[in-house]
Amino acid sequence: MKRKFYRIPLLLLFIAIGCQTDLDEHYEIPDTLGERLVTAMEAQGDLTQFVKAIDLLGIRKDLEKSSYTVFPPTDEAMVKYMKDKHGVEDVAELSEQDREMLVTAHIVRNSMSWDQMLRLNIFHTGSWGEKPGEGGTRQEIGVSWGFKLPTVYSPPQQEIYDAKAQKTRKVRHFTTYLPVMYYDKFSGMLEEGDYTFFFPDSEYTGFNVHAAVAVRPNIKALNGVIHVLDRPVPALVNAETFLAKTPEYSLFYELMNRFAVYEYDAWATRNQIGDVKDSVFTKTYRTQNALDWVEDDKTYHTGGYDEWLGLLNVLTVPDNETLKTYLTESFVHENGYASIEEIPDGVIKPLVSAHGFNTHNIASWIRPSQLDNFVNGIGQPTSLDKDKDVNFATILNNAAFYGLNKVIEPNLYKAVTRKMLFDRRFSYMLDISYRFNSSVTTLMTSPEWDGTIFMPTNEAFEASGYSYDEETDTYFKEDNFGDKEELSDNELQELLQMHMVLGRNHDNTSGRQFAKTLAIGNYLRVKDGKVRSGGNYEQGEELNIVASDASGVNGTFYEIDGVLDVPQRSLSSYVLSPLKDEYSEFRKILERAGYVNGLSISKLQNKENITVLIPTNEALIRNRDKIPEDQVELRQFIDYHFVQDAVIFTDGEESGNFYTLKEPKRKEFETVSVENSVTGLVFRDGNGNGAVVVDDPRFSNILAKGGTVHLIDNVLFGQ
Repeated sequence: MKRKFYRIPLLLLFIAIGCQTDLDEHYEIPDTLGERLVTAMEAQGDLTQFVKAIDLLGIRKDLEKSSYTVFPPTDEAMVKYMKDKHGVEDVAELSEQDREMLVTAHIVRNSMSWDQMLRLNIFHTGSWGEKPGEGGTRQEIGVSWGFKLPTVYSPPQQEIYDAKAQKTRKVRHFTTYLPVMYYDKFSGMLEEGDYTFFFPDSEYTGFNVHAAVAVRPNIKALNGVIHVLDRPVPALVNAETFLAKTPEYSLFYELMNRFAVYEYDAWATRNQIGDVKDSVFTKTYRTQNALDWVEDDKTYHTGGYDEWLGLLNVLTVPDNETLKTYLTESFVHENGYASIEEIPDGVIKPLVSAHGFNTHNIASWIRPSQLDNFVNGIGQPTSLDKDKDVNFATILNNAAFYGLNKVIEPNLYKAVTRKMLFDRRFSYMLDISYRFNSSVTTLMTSPEWDGTIFMPTNEAFEASGYSYDEETDTYFKEDNFGDKEELSDNELQELLQMHMVLGRNHDNTSGRQFAKTLAIGNYLRVKDGKVRSGGNYEQGEELNIVASDASGVNGTFYEIDGVLDVPQRSLSSYVLSPLKDEYSEFRKILERAGYVNGLSISKLQNKENITVLIPTNEALIRNRDKIPEDQVELRQFIDYHFVQDAVIFTDGEESGNFYTLKEPKRKEFETVSVENSVTGLVFRDGNGNGAVVVDDPRFSNILAKGGTVHLIDNVLFGQ
């Protein structure tokens, strides 16, 4: 028994030793992982220049502490690059800055095999397909972001001249990436023809990093992975830097910089290296909405790592000769501008914006094979022939870049608005359209829109009592006493909309006299080469149509010799005016019904889109015995002469049954029937009695604020 007792501790000891041996074997570093990164690169034998540069920079220990993926070029490739670029054959002869760039631009944090890079998924909180767990709801925003691997290289701050402020600013740049070029049948990233279009001197193998081929991928080290390249991939520059340093695109860059914004970067200013602590800025175009696509990689994306990692810009930039020829022929002429420099920013902006595009979905970025059908940064379908229209193409740090020999015209330049842009005589109304009514401008530039624009020149604008103060950037209108009244944004918007009409058949021969403007409840009368609004009617004036231009793809442009004023007089003011003799009997009935409240008719207060029908004095006297004496019934009689939700003119447009303001007996208001033609307008009540509109512009087809007034030759009684 004793011997058995003493055997138990010994047995436990053997078990413990055996377990420790199993644990050691379990956690033992596999032989396949080899040495740490730098040692593993040394073992390759043909990476000596890259390793030497690492040691000269003193970063060997750093590379052996953490996990990295390294893309070292072979010695042969390094020597060729240094000789071609710097005139030296050894990394020791490079400057410290060039050596740092050459090495760190080939190092990416974290260990990734080639397949892992292509399957690198990024998640962020959003609403694009739930992936539950992990501390809340997270959504996958794309298939893989291997296309943009952030390196450890940080570009130096750059001195850039700010033309607007007329001073040089120190500008911060952000992450430099290594683009892994691949095709995946699920995400549809890249095809061989796309790759060779960007890099005609390289071979597409499926193991490509920018223009380089990974000749020996997936070499495993203890703390990372090595992918040996057949050529260096120097730190890629952003689109901003590329355009600034490439002379053949300087004109586009000059135009683009009209919209540059320099934002103070407190972090970069505070963490500068060295004794001089100048303010550091981030150059961005994001505050100019249409230019979001040209922002500097990570610049002020609020979504974090995944957001800016997924961003890819596409730039399609015309060369100087092409762009200068286009701008000169389009804008520099007798009624245009004296030079390209004088073309207003508002005119240039859509042109610049039409040449860019950005996306957070790498699978949808514009590849060369897709250039024949893509939507640019202003939502405009665009077609380019990659073989005819593209002179140069490359992949930049934050953009796919295409150098063009043609200009992409924005819809604004081809639409009914084109005359306003190409002719400086319309600059006032153009300025108003940009500043206060971008939604209307967008509508007018749509190819699906079909309309008419009536526009005064600057001279006609001023002759109509309007003016612009450049110092205060304010528009004014002169009142009847000669005093200037400042126009609010809402007033300017309504004024602009008064000059815009849906439909283009408003000319001298169509016979259609009345046109509904985009200003709610307001109409124009167009006849015999003349046009007037309700405001012009109040002044007793008509404007002349001076010239027309039908070259816009979606409408007709008319030059007029004055401003189509917004009407100020209400329907009530016309009906109650003592100057309208033919309305006198109807006014008496309104007073008897208790509808007159000072200078307004209570039934019409706060109502728009109303057609008022006023029987002639003779018709009312003739039917005096039929008009109710009871006030309630009298009001119903009057209400039947107010047509609601319809402004009906003698133009052949509106016909059918329309609701009046007569209170319903059941669920619906009583209706009146309308028979409309360009030569006559007839209203019929429920009993079939007809009333013809009197053809007299003093009393019928009046352009009032919120509707129109007609004099009719009979009384309507309803049902």
